[in-house]
Amino acid sequence: MRTTQLYVDNPWDVRSYRTKLETLYRVMHGLKKRSKIDAAKVQQYSLWLIPNIEEVYRYMKQTYTNISVLSSMMLPVVSVLRKELGLHHPTTDKWRQEANELRIQATQETAHNIQGKDFKTFQEICFRRDAIKRRIDSDPANTTDYWQWFAMCLYTMQPPLRADWAALSIIDSVEKVSPEENHLVLTPDKAVILIQHDKVSHRKGGAHIPVTDELHSVLLDSIRQFPRSVVVPHTYKSSQNPLHRSYNPDKHISKVNLSKLLGLAMASPQDNTPWPRPIQGLRKAHSTL
Repeated sequence: MRTTQLYVDNPWDVRSYRTKLETLYRVMHGLKKRSKIDAAKVQQYSLWLIPNIEEVYRYMKQTYTNISVLSSMMLPVVSVLRKELGLHHPTTDKWRQEANELRIQATQETAHNIQGKDFKTFQEICFRRDAIKRRIDSDPANTTDYWQWFAMCLYTMQPPLRADWAALSIIDSVEKVSPEENHLVLTPDKAVILIQHDKVSHRKGGAHIPVTDELHSVLLDSIRQFPRSVVVPHTYKSSQNPLHRSYNPDKHISKVNLSKLLGLAMASPQDNTPWPRPIQGLRKAHSTL
């Protein structure tokens, strides 16, 4: 059983402590993020910090008027206090509680700021998704509704990706991974998203994202109903039935068309105007939960 060490004799021996202290040292001395600093000066600063913690508190309150920034600046102090004084020391509790309260306040303000005329809550989006599913249940041949519902499932049944769903190929084993592609590893027991190439992979590396049980079930049913090698296939209108869309089982939908699909799913019921920038809207809605 793992235990959490609440107090250490020499916090400087802990790497995470040194990293946090270096961050704090840069903040208090107005140094740029990548500027070099003398480790000996940082260690000496650690001896000054605790006796002068109130001075640090006043400095931060006066310097950072943006509550989101202030919360972010207080968190390294909390980490230092935990190592120096212990997890439940009154000073540690004071800083941690205020940092958490500021973070909650900042999240609420962010949610308020993004609620423009096109903003939709996560509950509204899920309500529309479920309404489309009811239409499908009453008319299974309506594959136009089906693909809209399926796309919405991808973005509501777990924290939404950007447009990466459009480029995922389906495989059933990690041994089949191609280094040039992004994949969904789908088995009867679980599903994992493997992102090897996206807008941040060159800086942060790839990502392995577990799929929720709810979405895993939807994916399995979808592949059984519409066999294919890609998660979201390219679809096209059928000349025989306007409610039916044929699909290419081996061709990815484009990112633009995936966005259009989601926009149509959330179209205004008054004039059928597609929801603008739906992927961005879905990500914002999820961030306010």
